[in-house]
Amino acid sequence: MIELNWTLLVQLITFLLSIWILNLVLFRPVLSVLSARSARIAEAQDKARGLIAKGEGLVADYEVRIRNTKIEAMALKTEIRREAAEESGRLIDAARSQAEGIVGEIRTTMSTELERVRQDLEPELGSLANEIAEQILGRKVA
Repeated sequence: MIELNWTLLVQLITFLLSIWILNLVLFRPVLSVLSARSARIAEAQDKARGLIAKGEGLVADYEVRIRNTKIEAMALKTEIRREAAEESGRLIDAARSQAEGIVGEIRTTMSTELERVRQDLEPELGSLANEIAEQILGRKVA
């Protein structure tokens, strides 16, 4: 059976003194280190959340800028194509005009040359007709 005597009192005092010393030496420093660690972790998590939000903002800004740049590039491409089409139209019109001028000159030259050849051949027309008729008929034509 358990006896209640002065050793119980000594054990109780020793136990309380041990708890008080352990509290001063071990528990409070460990708890303060754990508390500081929790604070640093919470601070790091807040900083990470801030950086993530900042990164997401930068990504969104980057995507908007890329989209705007693509729109500008497509508008510029369309404008360049339109200008190229206009320039090619002007070049084609100029070439067509030049070709028509050259064709006109050639027609004028040909009609002048044809008229000159006609004038050159007109005196010989009768003799040529006789020669042709003689060759076709195979006899002399008067």
